[in-house]
Amino acid sequence: MATRPKTIDRRVKRTRQVLQQAFMDLKAEKGFTAISVQEIADRANIHRGTFYTHFPDKYALLDAILQERFRTLLARQLPSEEPLSRENLHQLIYAVLTYFQRVYHRCHPLRIIDSSLERTAQQELFNFLLMRLKQEQKEWRVPPEMIARVMSWTICGAAVQLSKEDETASLAQTTHDILSIVMEGVDNLALMRHQHR
Repeated sequence: MATRPKTIDRRVKRTRQVLQQAFMDLKAEKGFTAISVQEIADRANIHRGTFYTHFPDKYALLDAILQERFRTLLARQLPSEEPLSRENLHQLIYAVLTYFQRVYHRCHPLRIIDSSLERTAQQELFNFLLMRLKQEQKEWRVPPEMIARVMSWTICGAAVQLSKEDETASLAQTTHDILSIVMEGVDNLALMRHQHR
């Protein structure tokens, strides 16, 4: 009896993987808007009702796929045992910029996917940064939730804008600029500019 929950967990995980793969295959073949839940279920070789026990609709399935991929990216760039240092944050920002640029250049623009990707990435980055800030065991002048929110908006917003521009801006320079804004703040940057005149 003790092994039953693990068996159920494995079965649920396997079904979700099969649904995600079926969705990705169909999306590549037909595009997002042309896919129906019935087609996803048929491709995954499951009943339509089973689909609905895992996801309310294809939009939720898309969100789950984007969420999982972005979470994996963040964990790979900054493992939980490493501190949130300037160098690590630099790598993280660069990875997010590269991720958005790759996704937007590879996919046809579709408002549904774009907004889902942007919302999911920003929320995942917020959760990730908040967890890391709370691990720091520091006294913050601003609540960690606000710090994580502004950092995630700044990084994701810049990544989205950069990836949608026709001109290819330097990822290295953009990463450096975002890192400076996030780590040093606007006042310090203004003072530095003023001192260089």
